[in-house]
Amino acid sequence: RRKALSEVRQWVKAQPHIKKVRLDSNFLLRFLRMQKFEVKESCEILDKYLSMRCQHPTWFQNLDCRDPKLAELTDMGYIIALPDRDAHGRRVIYSKAGAF
Repeated sequence: RRKALSEVRQWVKAQPHIKKVRLDSNFLLRFLRMQKFEVKESCEILDKYLSMRCQHPTWFQNLDCRDPKLAELTDMGYIIALPDRDAHGRRVIYSKAGAF
């Protein structure tokens, strides 16, 4: 786990197109876990995620799970608002990419 985190951090720092990104373990572990700790694949997914955030910043702002625009994705099972909130009172949204 530590080795994989270190490798992802090194990869991020070596990417000239990545200007600002979180490097904390909690954030990077999302991508490593998604790819079963395969560093190369995790870096590719992280790169795609960061590109998407840059290209479509409004997709990641002011999300409200009660928004009618999100209803279709919720009905398809792609995104689900969990019943409990996190420690800071924020709503937790679960995304299941295989359902999309």
